[in-house]
Amino acid sequence: MFEKLLEEWGTSPDDTQPAFHDHALPSMHGQRVLGLRTMSGSNHQWDIIGKVVVARTSPGPIDDAVWMAYVKDIEDNDLEYGLALTKGALDISALQRKAVADAMNKGGLAGVVVTDERLVRGLVTAVSWLGLKVSAFSWDELDGAIDALKTASAAERDQIKRIAQVFFKS
Repeated sequence: MFEKLLEEWGTSPDDTQPAFHDHALPSMHGQRVLGLRTMSGSNHQWDIIGKVVVARTSPGPIDDAVWMAYVKDIEDNDLEYGLALTKGALDISALQRKAVADAMNKGGLAGVVVTDERLVRGLVTAVSWLGLKVSAFSWDELDGAIDALKTASAAERDQIKRIAQVFFKS
């Protein structure tokens, strides 16, 4: 089902600008399991699943308009966790880092980072020692990262794990 959605998302009509797509999938057991606001055509994409924003970022600079839409989604939704899935070295500006940190702090979100970059995991661990609610995991520790999303339901965790696995394999 997720792969079918990926095929349908596409980009803007002129295929030069990323396009937003809003999706609401059927609920499971009476719960809204997945509500997506996805940016396609960008190296930074995200989904909102329950009370978790799941961001996927590949190497390269992130367009400011894309980043600010992501920050706005964090601010506009009742979220508890920010899960950042990354591959390779990220190119996030100081202003982008500040904007997302402010939005997460304002909303009281805990951060969970999954990255193949050892230096990033070390920096996240050091920042957590300063009292910020953030933890870092390698891709080999994906299950631990998913378990850190303590308030997510089992169905939400399963969906988040599928999204992470699709991203990792891409």
